[in-house]
Amino acid sequence: MLQRLAGGSRRDPPVGRQPPGGGPGAGGLLQKAMDAGAGVIGQIPEAELQALREEGRELVLKRLPPEAVLKRGDPETERQVSRILTELVDRRYGPGEMPIILRRELVARLLDDLIGYGPLEPFLKDPEVTEIMVNRWDRIAVERNGQLLETEARFRDEKHLRDVIERMLGPTGRHIDDASPIVNARLPDGSRLNAIIPPVGVRGSALNIRKHRKPFTEEELVRLGTLTPDASAVLLQAVEARLNIAISGGTGSGKTSLTNYLVSLIPPG
Repeated sequence: MLQRLAGGSRRDPPVGRQPPGGGPGAGGLLQKAMDAGAGVIGQIPEAELQALREEGRELVLKRLPPEAVLKRGDPETERQVSRILTELVDRRYGPGEMPIILRRELVARLLDDLIGYGPLEPFLKDPEVTEIMVNRWDRIAVERNGQLLETEARFRDEKHLRDVIERMLGPTGRHIDDASPIVNARLPDGSRLNAIIPPVGVRGSALNIRKHRKPFTEEELVRLGTLTPDASAVLLQAVEARLNIAISGGTGSGKTSLTNYLVSLIPPG
């Protein structure tokens, strides 16, 4: 799914529908999509997906308290909502119409849209992704293992991106609107969020998330090429000797990661 920014975005060719009465039915079409690695979402018309989202929301609000749709990250709520959405998908697509792996993909996507942060969810859950950059509703890039990569993920449109930004800001008590088109916030998990909307965002809304993570270990920093074993030993001695250490570098170069590692070396007391 991830492509290097320099190499552009590669998309699998669409799987065409078979004419009535010939070739595989819906199950065969979706199986071909799975074999091609295209996934189920790109094979379902947007109008049909939107109908599933709306029906799923109605079912969840009927069976669960209204605040359930706000409980992102709560395992029990996610299980309950997932069961409801699975029932919906099973009713909509009969046996043989959709392989089980694609049913699960569809349920996961509906779950992300309903109580999560839409197309950002896989990256927020991926421990190897340290930064998420939404340059426009249809352009999402990430930093993964120290490399800047473009993804094929996208929001449905500008409104979808704005809705997710506002949903992310909800727990922080911050807001963004035409009068305050720039916002900086810290999410409940410690991640840092920066967002802009028009008129500041001349190409539309944009969003940046620097994910919070536990400090890197020496082994991880050496593996990533941030430190050499010798440099690590020198820095450890400097910390133990309580020397002043200046850390500088460009955006995304690892200043915070290195600082957090050095802080973790400070002896207690």
